[in-house]
Amino acid sequence: MDDEGWSKEELAKLYPLDLVTVHTLTKALQAYGQNERSLFTFLRSERINARKDGGFFGLPQLFDYLNSEFYTFLRSAGNPHRNQWEMLWSALERIDAAFGKKHDAYSDLVKTMACCSCSGHRAHPWTTSS
Repeated sequence: MDDEGWSKEELAKLYPLDLVTVHTLTKALQAYGQNERSLFTFLRSERINARKDGGFFGLPQLFDYLNSEFYTFLRSAGNPHRNQWEMLWSALERIDAAFGKKHDAYSDLVKTMACCSCSGHRAHPWTTSS
């Protein structure tokens, strides 16, 4: 076990997810999904194993998943965090326009920063007040 109480076997079972992505996923599903139902739907999906490079399903992929699965709600007037999402989409569009086909690393950085800020800062929509 490491200092946080996770054994190597437990961490290996998370693959291809990492701890930060799992934490962020649970916060996002609390905000936009149906908690357990959405979590188990995600875990049963093929999307987490679809990495062509065999790497982790990280924060950029999680951002893409949330954007895809909850797009209608995220764009709706009923989403209290719609402005934040629109700023993210705008930033990604600007990156695409500026860097063209070489935009992946820059887009991944913005997606990672968005997910990190969403899961850890109290003023952000994915965080809870408890």
